[in-house]
Amino acid sequence: MVKLNFSSKCTFNQPPSDTVKECRQSAKFVNRCNIVVRDVRDRNGNKLGTVVEPHDATEAGVIAAAQRATDRMYEEYPEASNIQSRIGATDASGRPNWSISPNFKHIAEIGTDEASYIWGNVRPQCSLKG
Repeated sequence: MVKLNFSSKCTFNQPPSDTVKECRQSAKFVNRCNIVVRDVRDRNGNKLGTVVEPHDATEAGVIAAAQRATDRMYEEYPEASNIQSRIGATDASGRPNWSISPNFKHIAEIGTDEASYIWGNVRPQCSLKG
């Protein structure tokens, strides 16, 4: 298994999102590091709750925990929206460090353009206008 590179020098180009704040609060609440946090929202973006699952600090482990969190999300909150419910993960120190795409195909360090795109904060860099 390959360990993820959890950098402690991530810089934010924007204020922390609700999901980053949710990761911080959940990490403190459960007093654990290496957790995946699913910020559960309905299709209108209204907060329904939070689902937390532990991970083993590997990419495969983060993805597996995100999938478990998603399964629990639908069991506990049937009206949840997969797209509106962002997924974040903390590192070994309990610091929110990773954004996970809703289809589990991408993991990006929080504060990067890719993470912002995963969470819907960045517009695509192309234009269809000629």
